[in-house]
Amino acid sequence: MAGESEVAALGTISEKTLSILLELLKFLREQHEKSRRNKSASESKSEAEPLKGGTVAQADLMKEAHRKNYSVAAQDGIAKADMKLITAKAKQYGIPVAFIGKDEKDNIRASFRDGDKAIFTQIMTDIVKEKLRERPNELATFQLDKANIQSFQLLMQKHDLTANFIEDKNGGCFCVHEERLQCLFLRR
Repeated sequence: MAGESEVAALGTISEKTLSILLELLKFLREQHEKSRRNKSASESKSEAEPLKGGTVAQADLMKEAHRKNYSVAAQDGIAKADMKLITAKAKQYGIPVAFIGKDEKDNIRASFRDGDKAIFTQIMTDIVKEKLRERPNELATFQLDKANIQSFQLLMQKHDLTANFIEDKNGGCFCVHEERLQCLFLRR
């Protein structure tokens, strides 16, 4: 009889253990389902809310690009002083723009959706036109080949200088820069 009571005791312990394990599994399954529902709701919420126009974080721009499978374009050689103007116009046009290097040199990079490149180019053209209208005596221009713009931008970045490039209706490219930098261009 002693053996039967021990087996019965083990059976009771096993039933209690099994009962507790089943309750634990049920609880974990409920938590997992709840977590999955919350994750799914937050993902659908973020997909439903596209990036707003104006300044956004570079990581957010890249995340959206990856999620929606589009590419990101960038423009280097932008003056920090133009950042506020670009942000205001980007907000007006409804395109997100991320700035890189804004805590370092005067020469920063703006990233934007590749599909917004024409709008960004228009924003930059508007800013250059405004500068030329407001400060005609402080700015200088010179014409250069379109093929030389990228190498010229690299040279400007190397010396932490900024300039804007615009194209006229006939396809001619011009560099717009501070008049005080003219001597640097003439020396080279």
